[in-house]
Amino acid sequence: MKRIKIYKITVTKAFLASLELGTRYSLEEWGENRLKKN
Repeated sequence: MKRIKIYKITVTKAFLASLELGTRYSLEEWGENRLKKN
């Protein structure tokens, strides 16, 4: 349970950071990563 909680906090912080940097950039970056993985 602790790991899941820490993971959620990390993701939330990363999400908020991406909002500060710019959502468009983060969305484009995620799109590229998903295409490379598949």
